[in-house]
Amino acid sequence: MTEELAALERAALSSGATGDRDALAVYADALQAAHDPRGELIAIDLHADAHGPSEELDRRRARLAATWLGEPLAADPQLAIRHGYLELELEPPGERAGIAATGDPLALAKLLASPGAPYLRALVVHGNAELIGTNLALLAAETRPRLVRLAVHAGPMQVSPIQQLAGALRRALPELDTLVVRGDRVFPAFAHPRLRRLRVGGFAAFASLAGTGAAMPALEELDFSVHRNLASGLYPLPTVAQLGRMLRGVPALRRLDLSRNEPVPAYGYGAPPVFEATEFLRELAIKRQLTHLRMPALLEHRHVAQLQASLDRMPALAELEVVRVALGGPQLDGEPPLRHPSARIVVPGPSEWGPRTHQRGRDAICVEVRGHPYGIVVELAAGVRLMEERFQQMPAPARAAWERLWHFLDTVPLGEGAIARAAFPATTLAEALALPELDDAAFVARVAPGLAAWRTLRDVLAVRGRFAVPAMIRRHYGW
Repeated sequence: MTEELAALERAALSSGATGDRDALAVYADALQAAHDPRGELIAIDLHADAHGPSEELDRRRARLAATWLGEPLAADPQLAIRHGYLELELEPPGERAGIAATGDPLALAKLLASPGAPYLRALVVHGNAELIGTNLALLAAETRPRLVRLAVHAGPMQVSPIQQLAGALRRALPELDTLVVRGDRVFPAFAHPRLRRLRVGGFAAFASLAGTGAAMPALEELDFSVHRNLASGLYPLPTVAQLGRMLRGVPALRRLDLSRNEPVPAYGYGAPPVFEATEFLRELAIKRQLTHLRMPALLEHRHVAQLQASLDRMPALAELEVVRVALGGPQLDGEPPLRHPSARIVVPGPSEWGPRTHQRGRDAICVEVRGHPYGIVVELAAGVRLMEERFQQMPAPARAAWERLWHFLDTVPLGEGAIARAAFPATTLAEALALPELDDAAFVARVAPGLAAWRTLRDVLAVRGRFAVPAMIRRHYGW
C-alpha cells in the first residue's frame, strides 16, 4: 500500500473524525483508481447506507467479494464484509443455541491465507479450549494491525490456552480497542496497553478484573456481568474475598455498566440472591472516579437505598441510568427518590413484564390455535428478553400490543390443577409478533433461543387466519 493510500485509510478509520463517511468515499475512490476491488465494495456499502440495498447491488457485491477472497470463503455465512473490512464469527461444530452451525470450521485459517488477511477488523470465537486455542494461535502468529475487536465465548476452562498466548496476542493486536470475554478463567492475564472497552460475562473470566492479574491502564469502559448464568449452577460463585478484590487496577475507568446483574436466586425461585449489584457498587472504591453508570432493575426499596448511598460518594458522576423498573417494584419518582447534585438520572417507567431472572422454572403460556390440538407453548422468559432488548425500538402498535398482552397475563392464573383458560384477541397477538427480529437467526441465538417458538406462533397465526377466532391462552410450568 502506498503512503497516500495509507493516509487516506487512517483518515477513513479515525473513529472520532467528523465526516468519516466522506473520508471513506475518498479512500474508496483511491482504491478503485488502483484497481483494488475493495474500493467498489466500500462504494456499494456507502450507497446502500444512504439509499437502501438492491438486488442488483447485492449481486455485484457478491461477485466482487468472490473475486477478492475466492468464492467459498466469500460465501461463508460466518464472514461479514463491511466497508471493505472483514468480520468473522467462528461457530463451533454441531449446534449452538439450537441453530445448526453451517460455517467452515477452518474459515480463519483460510481467511488468514487469503488476500483479505490484512483487513480483518473483528473476530468472534465460540467453543472449548482446543478450538479457542487453535484459532487464537493462528491469530497471534503475525501482526494484525487493523483488528480492533475480539470476542471469546468459552466453556469452563481448567487450563486456559490463552495463558501461553497472552504475550503473543498483545504483540499481534497492537490496535485492539474492544474485547468481549465470556466464560470461566478464559484470560488469566492480558494487560493490553491500548484496550479501552471490555465486556465480561463471568467474574473469573478475566483475571485482571478478578484482582489476580495485571492492571489495565487504558480501560475506559467496562460492561461487567459477575456471572454468565448464575441460576444454572454450572459456574462457580464469587466468595466474599473474591468480591472484595474485583475491579482493581483500572485507573482510567470512567464508564461502568452493571445492568446485566439483576438479582438472581441461588437455588431457584424465592431463595435469596447470591449477588446484588447495588451492594457490590457500595463496596467498590473505584466508584468515585466514574462518570457514567448503568444499573439493573431495582426490585426492592432497599436496592434504592443502597444505590443512593453509593451516589452520595460519587462526585465525578455525570449520568446514572437505571435500565428497568420492574412492575410492582419501587416507584422511583416517589419516595425514596434517587438524587445527585450534578448527575443526570435516567429512570424508565415501570415495565409491564416481570423480571426475567425471577421466572419460575419455564413459566410459559400455551396458545390454542386451529390445527394445533396441543397448542403452541412459548416461554415467558424469552418474551421478557425480547422486551429488554427491543421494547423501546419497536413500532408503536407492537409496543401497545405487548403491553396489552402482559396486562392480560397478569389476570390468567398458573394452571396448577384445574386448567385456567382465557380468550385474547388474536389480532393483538399477531400485532405484537410482527417484528423483523424474530426472523434474524443471529438475534434469536444471542438473545433467547426460546424466541423461535414465538416466531412459530406468529407464522401459525398468519397461516391459520388470525382474524377468525380469538386465541385461547393458558399459563403453566414447562417443568
